[in-house]
Amino acid sequence: MIMTSRRTLCAVFLVALGLAPAARAQWAVIDVQAVARLAQEVTTLQRSLTTAEAQLTQARAMLQALSGGRGMERLLAGAPRNYLPADWAAMQGILTNASSTYAALGSDARALRSANAVLSDADLGALSVSDRSSIDRHRDQVATAQAVFRSAFQTTSGRFATLQSLIDEIARATDPKAILDLEARIGAEALMLQNEQNKLFALSATERADASALAMQERESVVAGQGRFAARFEPTP
Repeated sequence: MIMTSRRTLCAVFLVALGLAPAARAQWAVIDVQAVARLAQEVTTLQRSLTTAEAQLTQARAMLQALSGGRGMERLLAGAPRNYLPADWAAMQGILTNASSTYAALGSDARALRSANAVLSDADLGALSVSDRSSIDRHRDQVATAQAVFRSAFQTTSGRFATLQSLIDEIARATDPKAILDLEARIGAEALMLQNEQNKLFALSATERADASALAMQERESVVAGQGRFAARFEPTP
């Protein structure tokens, strides 16, 4: 009986020795340093993600600040534009209402023509055809020039009030896009004012040239009507 018990214990001991390596193989080996490095990498990735989100938010805000309309193009929408005749033909057609665009300008020119007249229709009827034509041309030229330059003076004077609205808008420009649009609008208005000034200079120069041409034609008409001065004292056979 004792021998049997010893044999049984030996068998159990041998079996336990055989199973021991398998039991030890089931325990997990944990690398603490690797886990710490992994946790540090996760923290770094989280910080990078937070930074990227902040940069994306900033980029979206910048895009919104630099895109879209701010309504600056509607500033001075009621300001008079292109109120001067586009060319000399339109300038000469003011009195005859050749263009409905300048109907108000033509009305002013006709009123000025009547106000400037000294000779009555009866006085004009007593003159020669060439004299009446010369006076009519002078009247038309002077009245047209008066109407155009008075209209330009009135419009330019009224521009101070409209330009003040651009100045007032400077304080309300709160983002870069609004500031850029306002700068562009002010620049465009300055170019339009310069264009009007250049047109006035050109019209003034053309008007002076036309007046010189009219005076020259009158002198030549006088010479043609009187003949050669030397021949006037020659006896007629």
